Order: sequence, then structure tokens, then C-alpha cells
Amino acid sequence: MDYKKLSGSGNTFVIINNIPQEKINPKELAIELCAKEKTDGLLLIEPSNICDFKMRIFNRDGSEAEMCGNGSRCAAFFGWKENLAENKMEIETLWGRIKAIASGDLVKVMIGEPKDIRLNIMLNTHFVRVGVPHTIVLVDDVDNVDVFGLGRKIRFDILFEPEGTNVDFVEVILENKIKIRTYERGVEDETLSCGTGSCASCYIFNLLNKTHFPTIVEARSKEFLNVYFEDNRFYLEGRVKEIYS
Repeated sequence: MDYKKLSGSGNTFVIINNIPQEKINPKELAIELCAKEKTDGLLLIEPSNICDFKMRIFNRDGSEAEMCGNGSRCAAFFGWKENLAENKMEIETLWGRIKAIASGDLVKVMIGEPKDIRLNIMLNTHFVRVGVPHTIVLVDDVDNVDVFGLGRKIRFDILFEPEGTNVDFVEVILENKIKIRTYERGVEDETLSCGTGSCASCYIFNLLNKTHFPTIVEARSKEFLNVYFEDNRFYLEGRVKEIYS
């Protein structure tokens, strides 16, 4: 089966055009291809009756996610490059319909709205759902955090059962800039970037009057994302590139 590898600011995906709707087992395929290509997830592009196309997201462990910010940007870039849509498009996801604009390799997507906001669930720790659950931890020095150890402990904490949570460790740099490292549920490790985690973190620290929108996010990859918040919806913008083996 033909596929491509894309990176959204360091978040990597195998992406397959399944508009013909070939019979596949996406969970098994995600586990196989993500291990083979060392990527964070699998994106399936399928036909949609309400949008330009549908995007399904499968994590490295085969679980299906409702939403993925950087995955959505990669899907939009792919859809535009493969002539599945114009540069302005709508994508169907389990989270709902999202809008996207591809301007060359710079892709901006509408992520959705924040839900289930819980501040101070633990010391310097907060929670918000941006399509998927995110627990945000404020730290003084994000470069020296045990993201795997602490992230895994929080991810499986009884407080977040049964679905678990993604965990974002965040350092506030300026009023309009943060640095973030993320332990991703389903990948079960740190990823080099997380789009929904970036949106979730920017929102929480805006609520706490530590930052303002628009916010620049420095990912672990050292690439940058821009997060906007308009009409109670997030917009995520950053670079996408194809990875050649």
C-alpha cells in the first residue's frame, strides 16, 4: 500500500489516501507502519459526505483518536498537494468539522473549542479537553523535566481513568511565548510536538493571566507553532514537510 510520511512541526505521521476505500485493518496497520517508519501516528484520508474528505487518526498503539492538531495540518497539506481539495478546505473528524488553509508549507487549522476545564487539580496542574484530554503542568525549566517518567505517572493516574490523559509540561517564557514538552497518550512516549497540547496549554495560561493570544509555542523539535483563539475556537498554524526515506 502506498503511503507518505509527513512532519507537522516535528509530529510525524504515515498518511494514506484511502478515498478508494480499500479494505484494511487500520489498528494493525498503525502499529505496523508506525513501528517501521518510526512515526507518531497513522492518518487515513477517506471520503466524506459533508466535507472535502474525512481524516481518521490512529496512534502508534493502534488506538483511534478523536482529534490531532498537527495531524490535521498534515492532512490538509496532503489533501491540497494531492488535489483532493482547494487550499481552503473542510475536514471531517471524530471531533467534528474543521476548517483548514494551506499556504505553501504553512498550514492553519481550526481545532475547536475548549471543554471540561478544571484548574488546580493538583499543584501547578490543570486540565482541559481540546478534542482529546490534556493535563497541563507548569514548570520552571522544561528542558530538565523527566517527561517520560512523570508524564507516564500522570497519564495513568486514577484521576483520569478510564481514558487517561495526555500530559504537557510547560514553561512560560514571555507573555506571548511558551515552551512545551508532551507525553502523548497512545504513543506512550514524548513526541517532538503536540498541536492540541499547544492549544490546551496556551488556553490554560491565558485563563491564569500568564500569557495572551496569539501565543508562540516552541516545541521540543525547536520548531514553532502559532496559537490563536477567536470566537471560542482555537486556530493552530505551523509548517508541514514531507519526509523522504
